[in-house]
Amino acid sequence: MGALIALPVVLGFQAVAGKTNMLHRGWLFFFYAAISCTTSGLAAVILAIRGAGLAPHAFLFLVLGMAMFAGLGIVNTLFRRKT
Repeated sequence: MGALIALPVVLGFQAVAGKTNMLHRGWLFFFYAAISCTTSGLAAVILAIRGAGLAPHAFLFLVLGMAMFAGLGIVNTLFRRKT
């Protein structure tokens, strides 16, 4: 939930300040971080299912990555360049 709220706030400050280059760089950084978290979470869930059993902590990175993707989607919708 924190990533869902924090990403639009942090990147929104960059857009309001007129720093479009930093907005783009921040968006790319968090996009790659979201990919990393989501794939790590998927791997953890798959290993937990195949292993001893599925535990709640296996979903941690999966949920974090999905929340980051949702936050980036909000940023993309709000601050999309009109060209």
